[in-house]
Amino acid sequence: GHYTRAKMLSVVVLLTSVFLCPVSALNPGFRTELTQKGLDYIRQVGIPILEEKLQSLSIPKVTGEADSPIGTVSYYAENMVASQLKIPSSALTIVPKTGLQVKASGVSMSMTGKWHY
Repeated sequence: GHYTRAKMLSVVVLLTSVFLCPVSALNPGFRTELTQKGLDYIRQVGIPILEEKLQSLSIPKVTGEADSPIGTVSYYAENMVASQLKIPSSALTIVPKTGLQVKASGVSMSMTGKWHY
């Protein structure tokens, strides 16, 4: 609904300002300071949106070969569709002079499609 759109818009505006605005310019026209509290809010609001948007992720046909302990394995997958994405634990942290660090654990997802190896 309207509340979800407003939250999504606030996350998009915040992320846009963080990634597109020059903070190292001598006279920046716009400057953003991102705190851990702000990152926690982005994570809190953004993860459910991400889970929802990726519920029907479709992956194009993929073929290839991979080396394994038993030799080279050929693989083929098509019509793969993701569903039931769950991200139970996540963290966004600021790494000084590097950027943002994203961590997620316990991630699960169901997939259906045609595949063989």
